[in-house]
Amino acid sequence: MESNQTEEKVNQEDARPSEVCSNERRLVNIKAKCEKHPELAKLTGFQAHLKVDPKNKVLFCLVRKAGSTSVHNLMHMALTGTYLDDPENCGEDCWQASGILPLSRYDDRQKKEILGSYHKIIVVRHPFERYLSCWVNKFKFPGVPVNMDYEKEVQSWMNITQIQALNFSDEIRAELAKEMTLSELTKLVDLYEREKLRHDSHWRQMYQVCQPCAIQYDYMVRVETMQFDSNHILQKLNLTEENFPQLNHHRSTSGYKLEKDLPDFSSVPSDVMDTLHKLYQTDLDMFGYSFDKSTFTAKCDGFEANDHHCC
Repeated sequence: MESNQTEEKVNQEDARPSEVCSNERRLVNIKAKCEKHPELAKLTGFQAHLKVDPKNKVLFCLVRKAGSTSVHNLMHMALTGTYLDDPENCGEDCWQASGILPLSRYDDRQKKEILGSYHKIIVVRHPFERYLSCWVNKFKFPGVPVNMDYEKEVQSWMNITQIQALNFSDEIRAELAKEMTLSELTKLVDLYEREKLRHDSHWRQMYQVCQPCAIQYDYMVRVETMQFDSNHILQKLNLTEENFPQLNHHRSTSGYKLEKDLPDFSSVPSDVMDTLHKLYQTDLDMFGYSFDKSTFTAKCDGFEANDHHCC
């Protein structure tokens, strides 16, 4: 049985086109990037998105706007035998009720065991595409005004102490009560940077959420190449495609895109874009992505593989 599983794994890796990195190549590249960042080698206390499956002994790092809802639902299926028809409305309490707990809920002895012996999977996405998805899903409401007052709208993103400390003017309060343009959201993110506030998890940098220089991951999944990577998730959770047909939504057989145009960013002033690029520079470098500020093109080709680059 073990021999057949090993052969299947090799065949899956061989089936990848040359522009899609093997898992081994991805992990080697991340290790090389981490050597440039010794300050990131120590595990921090931010462990809310490190999700544990005690049944199958798997640890996932699930980043918001990077396929996290789909993988949460896979974990739900693995632990309960059922999947949710509307997982978007299953918040943290809902996932925890099914047995999906963050690493932060375990004691130090259990954490050591999980980090040392569990199979660890990190799921990532191009940071600029992820950021755009955050804006579309959370801030952009085409044709529908956001009829919320300042406190209700902003307190979901900033705690009351932070709001009081910033002492926003009436003008800013009025603007934040409306639907946000991409440029306005980016200005808010810039404000977080200048005031040294902790970024919300929907746009927080992936290297801070997943801590790949402190955790030795066994497998790296990309949203961009989910059709090649998802079999590994299913295998580790002892699931099949029949168990979770919704996964096919992320596994299009019509192809995959390692380069995407993101024209929405053309509306963002260049100085504001510089702030965003600086915010995500470590993510871009660490996970092999790039973004051309002149053409607004997002690429996944930053890892080296012999004589070429791959995603």
